Amino acid sequence: MEPLGEVAGTASSVFGAICVVGGALFGYGIQQLYNGTVTPVFTANCALAVGATVCILLAENGRLFARDAAPVAVAPAAESSGRCAGLRLARRRILRNAPRSP
Repeated sequence: MEPLGEVAGTASSVFGAICVVGGALFGYGIQQLYNGTVTPVFTANCALAVGATVCILLAENGRLFARDAAPVAVAPAAESSGRCAGLRLARRRILRNAPRSP
């Protein structure tokens, strides 16, 4: 959305609408194939999964399984900062407010 600048909100809305309409059309097509068994739903899920994989491979242009030029090192302080501390604090609050069993 960054290249779109001032119209990023509109572009996001249009993209969302296209996704909803596309999903409705795929759903309608799958519903028309339904015959009381799970076979059409299973087949459609497999077909859509293959289609999504093809789209990813085309978008990545052969870079999906390629190694990075230089791996990025993670600082040890970043792994043990805020997020874990926030989870510990939330757990303490839950345990403190939990009803006591007799």
